[in-house]
Amino acid sequence: MNVMSLDMDEFTQAGCRIASLFVLNVKQIGHLIELSGIIIDKLEKGEIKHTMNKEQLLRMKHLILLDALARTIVIVEGTIALCSVLSQQSASMRDVAHCMTSYSQDKIDSFMKGLDRGKISIWRLAGFPELGELQKRCGLGSDERMLMHKLLENSCKAVQKALGDIVRFYQVNRVFHGKFKHGLTFLLGLTGGLPQDESLSSVSVAFDRRNKAPPVYIPATSKPPVGYEWFNTMSILPYRQETFERINQTLSDTTKLVSYMVNNHLMRVVNQGECYLPYQKQPDGTWKLEIYVDKQLTQREQEELDSMNKKI
Repeated sequence: MNVMSLDMDEFTQAGCRIASLFVLNVKQIGHLIELSGIIIDKLEKGEIKHTMNKEQLLRMKHLILLDALARTIVIVEGTIALCSVLSQQSASMRDVAHCMTSYSQDKIDSFMKGLDRGKISIWRLAGFPELGELQKRCGLGSDERMLMHKLLENSCKAVQKALGDIVRFYQVNRVFHGKFKHGLTFLLGLTGGLPQDESLSSVSVAFDRRNKAPPVYIPATSKPPVGYEWFNTMSILPYRQETFERINQTLSDTTKLVSYMVNNHLMRVVNQGECYLPYQKQPDGTWKLEIYVDKQLTQREQEELDSMNKKI
């Protein structure tokens, strides 16, 4: 979709370019994180030559995991910042250019609070069209409008669920993310004092000192380790299969969600807010009507959707 060929002001063009680059680089960073998994797998199998002893190797595997987590959080945080703009009542690509150049932690926290309180319009955030205008300008029948409303409402629920999962992942891991950026106050590959669990052989621990408790926490029942008494917050990252799976799922959900939202808003720009539906670019370069829903469409729904697609 070449929105740059349209007659628009420089600021709007910049917003479109920034949104497109964000989608592209979310996918690129996702591939880099996948490579991290491949490296860990090869280290586990002894397929990479090195001079590290057993303890050094364990710490290195934890560091690779932590790096993958940090990169995933970067993607998630950028997605939340983008959502904070796209969900505004009169949001435009000019606003995207302004926000995504630099955003504060307050903006991230404010959006997450609004989402938790149900104050975010998911319809607006997802970039869906105004159905009254769509019906009038494209000649849709009442039944077709009702079906489209049903599908897009279902899509709103799917988007909200995915976004909620992404936000929870961010909140649970934000201490580690913060310490990866500021201070590097963490210990890698600890093996002592762990619960009796066959799936858990080692953990990493991040240490922080906070004025207030993080959004997600469990009150401690024991004192910090000797020498770490000044810290009042510890975050634990377990090295096990579930951790890798959660990172991969969050990465997949975020990549899909970002592509969906940005493409919808770019379609809105291209069509000047009129007569458009959610389209996704396919691997072969073509564009196909796709609606992000939590269940597969029935054959009848798909046929009616195809019929509407020819009118728009």
